[in-house]
Amino acid sequence: MTKEELIENLGTIAKSGSQTFLKKIKEQKKNIQTSGNATEASTNNINSSENVNDIIGQFGVGFYSSFVVSDKVEVLTRSYEKNSIGYHWESDGNGTFSLKTTDDIVRGTKIICHLKDNCTNFSDIYNIRKTVEKFAAFVNFPVYIVDKKQVGSGADSVTSTDISADTSTDTSTDTSTDTSTDTSTHTSTDKLNISKDATNEKLILVNNQKPIWCKETVTEEEHKQFFNYLNKNKSYDSDKKSYLYKIMYKTDAPMSIKSIFYVPEEAPSRLFEQNNEIEVSLYCKKMLVKKSAQNIIPKWLHFIKGVIDCEDMPLNISRENMQDSILMDRLSKIVVTKILKMLEREAETNESKYLKFYKNYSYNIKEGVLQDSNKEQYKNTIMNLLRFYSINEGKYISLKNYVKNFKSNQKNIYYFSANNKDVALSSPYMEAFKDKHIDVLILLEEIDEFVLMNLQSY
Repeated sequence: MTKEELIENLGTIAKSGSQTFLKKIKEQKKNIQTSGNATEASTNNINSSENVNDIIGQFGVGFYSSFVVSDKVEVLTRSYEKNSIGYHWESDGNGTFSLKTTDDIVRGTKIICHLKDNCTNFSDIYNIRKTVEKFAAFVNFPVYIVDKKQVGSGADSVTSTDISADTSTDTSTDTSTDTSTDTSTHTSTDKLNISKDATNEKLILVNNQKPIWCKETVTEEEHKQFFNYLNKNKSYDSDKKSYLYKIMYKTDAPMSIKSIFYVPEEAPSRLFEQNNEIEVSLYCKKMLVKKSAQNIIPKWLHFIKGVIDCEDMPLNISRENMQDSILMDRLSKIVVTKILKMLEREAETNESKYLKFYKNYSYNIKEGVLQDSNKEQYKNTIMNLLRFYSINEGKYISLKNYVKNFKSNQKNIYYFSANNKDVALSSPYMEAFKDKHIDVLILLEEIDEFVLMNLQSY
């Protein structure tokens, strides 16, 4: 940054440098498109910023959160502009800051946080890694951690994280971008350079999983790797397990949504189903908003794994809550309808595969009928996913197929509740229907009768 940019961006609370930068890049792109006389250097700068729409900052207070855990924060920076001067910004967070020139930085920015005595745990490599993996696993730029240990002592020293990793002394944690000198590193198109002065340093790439939901085409191998990534922290899921169905959904209207969902081949055991944790995460421009999208994915679809990335979410300042409940309801209806339509389509095109799904997840589908009985948002789709045993067909069929085989003048769907299929077939009540070749659906689970009562009609 230049001196003016430092004062404007770091010296003014609620001044969003991200929003200003994003607006500037968009204006540059517009000027180039209209003039058609861009220089090669200018074109390269714009192209390198093609993912600026992924910038999530908007409130202008993100940087100041560092003072929550730091007694003092230093920023060393030098602009990319030719013949620019390096600057050293420093503040203790009490309303004032100092600014002086420095030669200790090449191009880029380095941030040094001097942690408070009760916040030194934030320099622990495990805590840093878990934080980056949770919130910034899918950012466009590589995030490295330098695991630095003193030679001969074996004791952990300072750990650093950011697009470029850096180190410092005492209880400070450094973060840097682009390039710096001495003990700092940089990444762009260059290789990482790590100082090894009396240290043993190990460079760890934290965010090596790519956001495949943003890609136009995804290979089967990439799907498998991402599915395993989603399962890696689940003790009841093995890496050997796969998915039965997958769906990638993108749209720009009525909302900007990029999403990916998986239906596991095997359902988790009832032991792990009790909590009904939603395993679809909510992101905004690849930054985590909610680990569990409970307000978007209903509990009866808790077996679905995946990611929803929505750029239109009106976040609050902590990025932990969405401010527009109407917008979230709309998002929920869009993605849930898409998932159900996918299952409906698969049921029609590959019956045997769908019956495998239904064997594992029939209870969830039936629970969806009961939970949706008041709103009736998904009733027409869910009822097409139901399957019941037919005495005429000798197999599980849909209500649609049952109605298709109605006898002349038949207007009702007949069903018989029993705990056992053989008991139902041998019941004397069945004889009259068998004689007239009228089909009867056998309901083998207690929930089945409640489901049909809630449907009322088909």
